[in-house]
Amino acid sequence: MKNESICPRTKFCPVFKRKIISEATGKEYRKDYCLVETNFPSCKRYQSFLASGLKTPRYILPDSSLPVEEIVEEAKKFAAHNTQAAS
Repeated sequence: MKNESICPRTKFCPVFKRKIISEATGKEYRKDYCLVETNFPSCKRYQSFLASGLKTPRYILPDSSLPVEEIVEEAKKFAAHNTQAAS
């Protein structure tokens, strides 16, 4: 049974997996966003994925001050660049 109280994107999230931030900072983000059912919907990484279906740029943190629309535009640029690079 899937745990509905944590963010469904944890499997893919570099913040949750501590790949882009320190252990201490990652622990705080996980506590404040990833592992709290009422908080993960406010995560900018989660919101931008829901809005676009695209991978969120690695530099975006859960509490980013960027609007979701701008993050989605960055995700589109990244996706387009990776598509061209793979060709």
